[in-house]
Parts: sequence; structure tokens; C-alpha cells
Amino acid sequence: MRRILAATDFSHRADLALERAAMLARAIDASLEMLHVVDPDRPKRLVAAEADLSLDLLEEQGKLLRDRHGIDINTHLYDGDAFQGIARALDDLQPDLLVLGAYRRRLLQDTFLGTTAERSIRRSRKPVLMVNTEPREPYVHILAAVDLSACAASALRAIKALELDHNTMFSVAHFFEAPAFGSIALNSMSKAEIKSYLAEETALAANGLDKFLQSVKAGRVQRIVQHINTTIVTEIENISRELGADLLVIGAGAGSGPARMLLGSTALNILATSRRDVLVVPQAK
Repeated sequence: MRRILAATDFSHRADLALERAAMLARAIDASLEMLHVVDPDRPKRLVAAEADLSLDLLEEQGKLLRDRHGIDINTHLYDGDAFQGIARALDDLQPDLLVLGAYRRRLLQDTFLGTTAERSIRRSRKPVLMVNTEPREPYVHILAAVDLSACAASALRAIKALELDHNTMFSVAHFFEAPAFGSIALNSMSKAEIKSYLAEETALAANGLDKFLQSVKAGRVQRIVQHINTTIVTEIENISRELGADLLVIGAGAGSGPARMLLGSTALNILATSRRDVLVVPQAK
């Protein structure tokens, strides 16, 4: 039996995450572990009252999801700040997947760095799904952005292991930079020569992607090879929009090359700006 952990603060954002987690649990025959974290840094009577109310709310939501989806559900109440509680639950429950609601975007001076979601993603050794959209149906089109690294391989294997690619369109995109672009040498080339050069670089990148997909036994997937004209985050967003992808998959760990999927500026920008669901997969140890 697989296990999915979904954290909730009883907000609308968290409700969307719980619903998606329940849909996934039904699809992959997993149990759903619902978690709420109570802040203990207040008078004891207030903490106790909130704990009682939270348990009632968890049980109520659990019953609704259990009746709607026919899945096994367990509820858990931890104390501490949200990140501490999630971290302890990850250690105690050892889930196959952590599901979180979208972080609370602010209108001014927004930053994803240091949020509970960002810290939990860094902490988790298992894939983390951040739910940004209303889960009306199973995922229709998954897009995985890969840099041909071991980290990207872990992301593709996680998709297979969690059976997310069943009955869905599955696309894999590889973004590359052409070394001569932006250099002085390019100024001396004709348009035909530039076109030929870019075609050669695209062919090399496509060959690298094919070998990578064979090594991870990816099976039948739609292959996309794209030269980076703007930024990697913009390119991923553009391809996602063109495909109508409703789930974006990225790796988090040590990568290489211009399109590396680090939980650094690239991955953080994707998590902070994407309006579609994002699955972040840590590199397998």
C-alpha cells in the first residue's frame, strides 16, 4: 500500500490540495494521511481548544473525502510551526508523496524563498506536489523538463513509480543553449549558416535526449527539444501553455548545463510563478 501525505491549514488552497491528494490516492491505490500542525506558542487553553477543533475538522474533511473517493484516510495532529510539523510527519509516516497547497502569493515583494512549501520541498526525500489549480479531473497532460542529469532521471522514474502517466499525454522537454549564440563569431555568419548551425545543435541535443530516455526506459513519450531564446523558466512556461500541460515535473538536486534543475533560482522561480501544478522530485540517494 502506498502512502500520500497531505498537509492542511484548512484554507481554500489546502482544500484543493486535499482533493487532488485524494484523487491520486484512489488512482494509485494509496492511503491518504491528512496532517494539520498546531502552533503551541500561545496560552495552553488556546492551544488545547484549537487542537480539539482541528481534530474535529480533520475528521469531518476525512469523512467527506473517504465517502467521495472510497480510500483509506488517517488524520494526524502535530505541534510546532508548520514546517517543523511537516518535517516530523515525513520522518514518522515515510510517505511516497507529499502534497501541499499553493503558497500564499502576496501582491508586493513576493518571494517563495523561506516559505513552508519551499522549506518542506528542500527537506523531503520524496516527491512533493504543489497544487495550484482546482482538481476537477485526473491529469490530462504531463510535461517533464529534463537536463539529462541523474536528477532528471529520478524525476522520470518517479512519474512511472507513482503511475502518474497512466491514461495521460506525457511529454519530455529538453532545453539547450547553442554555444555560438551571443558570440562575436555569430556576427560573421549568414542567415543560412546560422540556420544550419542551429539545426546541427538541435540534432545533437535531440540525440542526447533520445539516449537519456532510453537509459531510464521512459517508453513512449512526446519529445521536445527547444533552443533557449529567453530564460529557461520562460521557455518551460511557453511550452507548458502550448501543450496545455496541467502538471509540470522538475527535478531538484545537482544538475549540470544551462538548464539545470536545481532547487535554486530555476526551480524556485518555477514554483513561485507557475499557475499549474508542479511536482518536484529530489535526486534518488
